[in-house]
Amino acid sequence: MIAPQQALALRRLLLTVAGLTGTLVAHAVCSGGLVIAPAAPLVWGSICCLAVIVGVRPGRNPRPMWREWSPAGLLARLVAVEMALHLALTGAPWAFGVTVHHSPDLVAPATLAAHGAAALVLALALMAAQHVLSAAQNLIDALRRVLRVTGTTGPPRSRPPHHSHRPPADPWRRPLGARGPPSPAM
Repeated sequence: MIAPQQALALRRLLLTVAGLTGTLVAHAVCSGGLVIAPAAPLVWGSICCLAVIVGVRPGRNPRPMWREWSPAGLLARLVAVEMALHLALTGAPWAFGVTVHHSPDLVAPATLAAHGAAALVLALALMAAQHVLSAAQNLIDALRRVLRVTGTTGPPRSRPPHHSHRPPADPWRRPLGARGPPSPAM
């Protein structure tokens, strides 16, 4: 089971991985192959981790709601990610840990076809992953409804809930670690 925040982060991660994979494959096809540096997987992993972290929007909605993207919306987002990565990879392939045999054109029919085919195939895979995430969200909602009906809201607490630091009701019964002068003796 997965919380909405985790589902959104996982979807951002999958979108980034799909965009990066599509871009690298399209560049390998259009440029005659890529030479991958030994540190490239570390760079790609760092890009994916940044996508998960950067997507968090503190202060907006602390509990964002999960909803599926439409197929057209998902494809548009994937194409946007691929376009951004294509521009970056064409301009600075060394930043992605790859070297191209010859620089592909920024916009060429073969490049557009390769990126389009990759985007379509990967969008289908992302739609399937999104359905799995939606099913997990629906399962959580169903469990919450069942637990709410039965009156069980969570595991039993072994100790009382933590409260803010308030002084005890009787000022003579302060905790042993209290600061200040000692209490007068009775």
